[in-house]
Amino acid sequence: MKLRDIKFIPTGLSLNEFNPYVKVLMLNGKTGKKMKKKKTKYLRTIAQPEFNETLTFNLAVTQLDTVQFLVVLCSKVLPEGLPANTADVSDSEDSVSSFKRSTDTFIGKVALGKGVRGSTERLHWFSVLQNPRKLVTVWHILK
Repeated sequence: MKLRDIKFIPTGLSLNEFNPYVKVLMLNGKTGKKMKKKKTKYLRTIAQPEFNETLTFNLAVTQLDTVQFLVVLCSKVLPEGLPANTADVSDSEDSVSSFKRSTDTFIGKVALGKGVRGSTERLHWFSVLQNPRKLVTVWHILK
């Protein structure tokens, strides 16, 4: 998964507080219940971040009609006093610095799956189904 050309637009956050990461939620499309969650590392104070990580979810064939993925871009709110020169920091829940839970800032999202509203997102999902185990690249606009 790649995320590029995110333009930093001040919306209550300063650039020093913009620590972006991507969270992917696997949801049951019928109930909306979260089945699995994975997220990327967060990048520290970067105006135009670029992620290049692979987040893998195992699905049964029977889940393909009902599962949906919600891709969410967030900015991590860090506790005061952390060093500002860290370029790429892990967001492991086992890390020592994660003892203090933060409230992260929502930036934008895109949903993928059979039952989603957007036509581009739905067509992307059907392209993935028609090309199993192959990379299908489509650029989406966050909402």
